[in-house]
Amino acid sequence: GAGANPQVGKQAAEESIEEIRRILEINTKMAFITAGMGGGTGT
Repeated sequence: GAGANPQVGKQAAEESIEEIRRILEINTKMAFITAGMGGGTGT
């Protein structure tokens, strides 16, 4: 987790953006994103 720190979650997503794009750009029509709202990554 991000230890209830949204900046840590944001940084993790930014560091992985190319991988996220690569996974989603091939044959993806819709994505369901589920996240906890505990104050960290999902927030």
